[in-house]
Amino acid sequence: MTINYRPLFSLCFLLFLFIGTTFSQSINFRNDIFDSALAHAQKENKLVFVDTWAEWCGPCKLMEPIFRDPALANYMNANFINVRIDMGTQSDVKKQVQRKYNIFFLPTLLILDQSGNLMFRADNELLTAQEILNIAQALNAPQDYMMAQAKPQSSSDSRLLDGSSDQTNVKIKITDDMMLAKIDGSETNVLVPTPSINDPDYSDDPNEKILYTLGQGDELPPEILYEEAYFRLTQLSDGSHRETVQQYLHSQTNWSTDKNIKFVFDFLDNTDSKQFAYMIENRSLFESVIGKEKVAESLGILVYQKLFQAIDRPSVDEAEQLFSYINPDSSKQRAKAYIEEREESLTRE
Repeated sequence: MTINYRPLFSLCFLLFLFIGTTFSQSINFRNDIFDSALAHAQKENKLVFVDTWAEWCGPCKLMEPIFRDPALANYMNANFINVRIDMGTQSDVKKQVQRKYNIFFLPTLLILDQSGNLMFRADNELLTAQEILNIAQALNAPQDYMMAQAKPQSSSDSRLLDGSSDQTNVKIKITDDMMLAKIDGSETNVLVPTPSINDPDYSDDPNEKILYTLGQGDELPPEILYEEAYFRLTQLSDGSHRETVQQYLHSQTNWSTDKNIKFVFDFLDNTDSKQFAYMIENRSLFESVIGKEKVAESLGILVYQKLFQAIDRPSVDEAEQLFSYINPDSSKQRAKAYIEEREESLTRE
């Protein structure tokens, strides 16, 4: 009896091809280019997704499995120009991107329009594949995304607009990470979730959309700057809040009020800022307003970011100073161990 192995071989080959494709699938990044990526984006009418990384960056490596998520990879490859910039070098493109988008920590993820205008950034947390996908869809096709979110869902990670579980009391359902922003000239137009029916400004017009238009910060009084800073941080997520924060603080002659102490604390994002220096100089004041544990937790996060995620790596003296904010008694030893471990890591690589 003659056995025909050809069908079996073909089946095994197809299975091998399927498994190989599934496990090798990832976002297709163009490495260390920028201007040409924008040119391609304009030609293909696509947005640009930028991943900034470095070989020494541990958190950057944690993003690799996320970028291999099939749903995320398929969407980003089909709809975006994807760029990866090595921030561990001294290349011109690294300097250009770092200067243009004020990149301090790695990994920083950016979504840009075809002209290179910033639409979204994430530089203080590692996002999940679903969070990146939601943001990408919301910015790339806002109306489609809104329609998809308006459909009944059973996912446990979504919430109703009024915080309840009764869909009859809301217009649409959104996820916690929904962000819609469009930068247009000198104004910022943001489509934000429809408010709860318990909101005094709520309108029962089912076709109504809430659209905020913010003017230039220099034209706004301090109270508006105060509100705009929080709005830009929580709704735009494009880093534009940083300038508004500086404008508000510049308008204040006294930073030590409870309101301003909380404001400074809420917008702390790196150890090289005037706000951070002010908190260190007035730590007891911050602890009395914010709470000792919360201040210590924030310090720990900021110090960790500077030590392990900052593009400009600290020297041994700088590391000792950073560790002293956490525990001055062990700062010298921890700084020495930190430098030794970093050098060993570079040698292994």
